[in-house]
Amino acid sequence: DLADPGDAEEFLKREIREILSEEAFSLLQDLAALNTDLESNLDRATVEKAYTFSNFTRIFDELLDTGMLKKRKGEERIYLFSYHHIQEALQDEKKERHEKALGYYKNKIDKIGKNPDDLVELLFHQLYLEPNKKLIDDFLAVKEVLSPVHYGFRRLIDVGDVLRNRSEFSDAEQAPIYGTL
Repeated sequence: DLADPGDAEEFLKREIREILSEEAFSLLQDLAALNTDLESNLDRATVEKAYTFSNFTRIFDELLDTGMLKKRKGEERIYLFSYHHIQEALQDEKKERHEKALGYYKNKIDKIGKNPDDLVELLFHQLYLEPNKKLIDDFLAVKEVLSPVHYGFRRLIDVGDVLRNRSEFSDAEQAPIYGTL
């Protein structure tokens, strides 16, 4: 039961930590914070720019060689987790992982342009860092460019649910969130 912290830790130790170097395991943990359901994630060049390791090629190749990551079918230099349950077991709420994920999405937007789904991912990771009034404004702005056909539509609803339940926002600040939801 990966929902049980003891079982999850035992699984990670047995299945992953024993076959990966410390650096590869660390990168895998960081990558677990990214939304690999998006078709354009994990972009290798963007990962390399956002996650600085002196020997990045060796570490990334280790993740490929051990089968932790695999190439997305029909895509060049785009990867995903081979086993979704491993990604789920690695996910945690550490601020530094969300900071790195934020860097990844900012680099990705610089590289390929503003994709509504990536903008939602930025909001999602900002929720765990420093929620402020600007985050509400960004939430309202993103909803203007997003429609139900976008993958991020459902994720934006999740972001709105978290925002409306944050105690640091006044009722007046939360009102547009309720209206949008």
